[in-house]
Amino acid sequence: MVLLDTLGELPSLYSAAVVAFVGGSLAPVGGHNIIEPASNGVAPIFGPHVQNFRDIAARLLEAGGAFQVRNAEELKDLFGRLATDSALRRDSGERARRVVLDNAGSLEATVREILPYLRPKRSARA
Repeated sequence: MVLLDTLGELPSLYSAAVVAFVGGSLAPVGGHNIIEPASNGVAPIFGPHVQNFRDIAARLLEAGGAFQVRNAEELKDLFGRLATDSALRRDSGERARRVVLDNAGSLEATVREILPYLRPKRSARA
């Protein structure tokens, strides 16, 4: 088990993880990046406070690619279940990765849609 409370180290470690609880979501902090573990095929576990990632949390939960717990006791129970059920870990991780892949490119699509409105209009005299 590895427990981190630093910035910048998580992305490289998710590829070696089998279970990932993403912090900042059990307390009313708003949560942290759940896309990082999901893109590495690890279904993220998070608490009820997901205001910083509400949309992707809903997509992952709907697809079966994430787990949401209400408190530390549920987190402990889920860790125990995931520790002994490799099929559940594998299947939920693949579902998580699929959600990320299916939503890849959304930033570029959004920028393409709004860019025409951001460009200055050319003068008729030019």
